[in-house]
Amino acid sequence: QEETPGTLLLAEAFWMMEGYFVRNLGMHRVYNSAFMHMLRDEDNAKFRGMLREVLQTSPAVLERFVNFANNPDEDSAADQFGKDRKYFGVATLMATLPGLPMFGHGQVEGYTEKYGMEYSRAYRDETPDQGFIDHHERVIFPLLRRRASFCKADHFALLDLVREGGVDENVIAYSNRGGHGRSLVLFNNQWDSTSGWVAPNHLADALRLDSAQWYGMRELHSGLWFLRSGEQLATAGLFAALDRYETQVFADWRDLQDPDGRWQGLATALDGRGVEDLDVALARHERALTSDSEPYLHRALEEEVDGVGAELAGGVVVESVAPTHEDGRSGGGLEGEESREVDALVD
Repeated sequence: QEETPGTLLLAEAFWMMEGYFVRNLGMHRVYNSAFMHMLRDEDNAKFRGMLREVLQTSPAVLERFVNFANNPDEDSAADQFGKDRKYFGVATLMATLPGLPMFGHGQVEGYTEKYGMEYSRAYRDETPDQGFIDHHERVIFPLLRRRASFCKADHFALLDLVREGGVDENVIAYSNRGGHGRSLVLFNNQWDSTSGWVAPNHLADALRLDSAQWYGMRELHSGLWFLRSGEQLATAGLFAALDRYETQVFADWRDLQDPDGRWQGLATALDGRGVEDLDVALARHERALTSDSEPYLHRALEEEVDGVGAELAGGVVVESVAPTHEDGRSGGGLEGEESREVDALVD
């Protein structure tokens, strides 16, 4: 660097030596192969342990990692992760972890053929999977446009999802602050569903929350807004129920003062459910109160959640992609209409 200032030093480190290459050899970027291998093999405890070790020693190292799901030496991302929830969960981590996300050749198009310098041409006659591309447009590209919220490690915090019996190591949970404000990411990298409280007694510190306020937060995949009290978030944390390989990303946090109890009243009526617009939901709730009609109140709230409210015990609407087989992979991308599933996020 003294001889040629301004040079970018990029290294492919030996297995699990990424931190050494950054701290001791001064590399600006290091390919983080642990990201691909551990998430593919669902070595989730080891992956969380790797993040925890970096945070304890030198958090800035996270900003130097290049996170990827395929490269010329490995099988395609479609072969390793499929084209269903697991893949999009891993892609969400690529888009929201500190560092640099790297999408390989043909990854977004859903190509399955391995590529590399030894190949002068493609040997498979593949065409882009338009449904797969469209789902990237809906759930991944909007996150990439928010990279300023995720790329730094100054306010990054690795969080636990605590359920009965202890921490669920299969849930990759973390928060960050920067750019567009607060963010909270949850990814259940396992076939089984799970539920529990995210970061009891730690979430308020991680996100700089005030226990005296109420907070609105938007889940980016579904587009729904959720209302939670700062007091609950500061003590109990956030309760989350995650289906197999489900991802939730909470952003666009709103700090809500509530001197007259209006937001508390709405939260009681919603009972944990999400709505498309908090202000519209509040207005409808207050109109329902003045009408002195309980049936009208329920009808107004159900209309606000676009017909989903009646089905929820407090929930998040998530987009589901292609049908999942027993091996966790899809049968053929995102052909046809997507389904919308209801997954509980109960207060």
